[in-house]
Amino acid sequence: MRVPFKTTYDQDLGLFQDPVQRRWYAALLAAVILLPLAVPDFLVDISMVLIYGICGVSLMVLAGYTGLVSLGHAA
Repeated sequence: MRVPFKTTYDQDLGLFQDPVQRRWYAALLAAVILLPLAVPDFLVDISMVLIYGICGVSLMVLAGYTGLVSLGHAA
């Protein structure tokens, strides 16, 4: 695996490494936008349940295993 070294600030601020990566992200964004229009409603509901499940597990890891309690709730 090659580590890309960035030599200028413009390269450091760039989001994509090359045009192929930009196309993959555009295809992923198009799939995220168009997929709910093409699939039945129950698949969208199942996807939302899985997304909320991932959020719940990540919060459990942060608050339980690492001891990070504050996520800005007391502000």
